[in-house]
Amino acid sequence: MPSLRSRTSAIFAARFLFKKLVDIASFKYPYPHNAIATRKSLIRQNPEMVKGFLKAYLASIKIIHEQPEIAKKALADFLSSKDPEMIDDSYDSLKDLFLKIPYMPDEAIRTVLSLSDNPKAATANPKDFYDNSLLKELDESGFVKELYSH
Repeated sequence: MPSLRSRTSAIFAARFLFKKLVDIASFKYPYPHNAIATRKSLIRQNPEMVKGFLKAYLASIKIIHEQPEIAKKALADFLSSKDPEMIDDSYDSLKDLFLKIPYMPDEAIRTVLSLSDNPKAATANPKDFYDNSLLKELDESGFVKELYSH
């Protein structure tokens, strides 16, 4: 999936009449579009801080889906743009990447591993590269259900 900034560049390219040769997003490959990375040691040492971050992240996903004008304002700030066409197009093309509960699936990691030229990647276990446990804990605690009940 192209990055947010390259997606925005696609709008500029279209304005200058460049033709799109391929839209990688249309292939629907599982990919870790919005992965969050940290060290295992931070999760072990301070799981409550990480859960607090995840709660804020989940709340921001809710805003993306339920309050598009707020999300578009944040996107405009991030892109340093006031162009409503660019903001609307970027929002429309990206909003569905933010899943209500963004569990990392094995398939997304397999996609990345399949693109690697590291010889160990072919036999690597995708589960060695992510940890959904704190997200699952928040989900099972009722946090997400409560978040979306308002």
